[in-house]
Order: sequence, then structure tokens, then C-alpha cells
Amino acid sequence: MIVWPWADASRHLPATPDDGKRGIMLLYNPATGRRNGTTHSFFATLSASAPGTRPRPEGRGHKHSSVAINYHFKGSGRSVVDGQVFHWEAGDLMLSAPSWSEHAHYPGADGHAILTVQDHPQQIGMESLIWQERMDGPILTLGSEQGQTGYVGPRQAG
Repeated sequence: MIVWPWADASRHLPATPDDGKRGIMLLYNPATGRRNGTTHSFFATLSASAPGTRPRPEGRGHKHSSVAINYHFKGSGRSVVDGQVFHWEAGDLMLSAPSWSEHAHYPGADGHAILTVQDHPQQIGMESLIWQERMDGPILTLGSEQGQTGYVGPRQAG
């Protein structure tokens, strides 16, 4: 069993709008190897933004074959899934990305904190995880290449 205490994990997420911390982190289990999962079947991330963070610009979303379940435990915002708008707030549980549906998420000015669980490692193992980050960009089969190995330090910019 692996535990990611909130007191430890939350230190890596933004606390103020300009603290330079990245707004998303994978709860990684080294036993999953190249599948980069939290378990061998599931991928869990914490994402957050501080109150007062500049809103994400409106635009097209992205698509993937994996399913995404989001537990919103702080803040509020909205998600657009296949053109339909869904408003969410702390305490809401949302199936936010039915397979291959275009979707985008827009946290509100009060910030947010979300636990997202997806079936990425399972799909990578079956070589079935397809992803399109930009609607005018390529469709990728994630996990079909070896990818990064070894320790990768915290992202400093970009």
C-alpha cells in the first residue's frame, strides 16, 4: 500500500497565483513502471489552482479514449463536454470525459482542487490509449513508445 498524505502532496501544488508551482501532479507508484500509474490499472492526479489565478482562455478542448472521474473537493468551475456545459463545485463527483468526447475544464476565480482518476495504465497495457490534445493536432497512441526512464526532477518552467 502507498499513501500520499495531503500535507505532503499539497505542498507541490499552487498556493498563490504566481508561486511558479505546476497545477497538476501524478500520484505515482514506481511498481507501475512505464505505465506511470497510481495502480497497474488506474492513474490518479491532483490538480489545483489558487484563488485569483488568471482564468484559462476559452477554446477547444481535447479528447482521449480513457474515462475520467473527477472529485472536486475545493472551489468551483465548469466543464464543457461535447458542447454541453456542466457547472461543478466542492463536493461534486463528475464523469467528465466519456470516451472520445471533446472536453475542456475551466476553474473559477475561487481556485480549485480536484482528484482525477483515469484508466490510463490499463489502456496503455492494452495499447489502446489514444489522445488528441489539440483538435487540429495529431491523434497519438500513448504508451506505444518506451518514453522517459529514471528520475525526472520537478518542472521548473513551461
